Amino acid sequence: MTVNWKDFEVRYANIRKNNPNIENCSFEGCLNPVDITEGMGKDTTCAFHRLLFDFWIYEVCVDPMKVIAYSKEERRRRFTEWTNKIGIEKQKEIVLEMAQSTINWMC
Repeated sequence: MTVNWKDFEVRYANIRKNNPNIENCSFEGCLNPVDITEGMGKDTTCAFHRLLFDFWIYEVCVDPMKVIAYSKEERRRRFTEWTNKIGIEKQKEIVLEMAQSTINWMC
């Protein structure tokens, strides 16, 4: 299965349809609904930012356990700095690549 941007739109539409009062993603300025995954429940970010955060913490950060120990505000600040640094086109490239893995897309 190849995941594309239409799949993200369908995912978001289904979340909104099944959860009319769902909150928006906690990433500043993002209007996508928070992601909901079977078995894991409701997240605080949308699928796009969840995948991007997973990439950042496990592929970019040298010591993921150290980053997890930071306060939520510090993690968000560092993540936001990184996303601003790489730009939206690179973010989209990373997210689409991450979404191709079934475990990343389903969870």
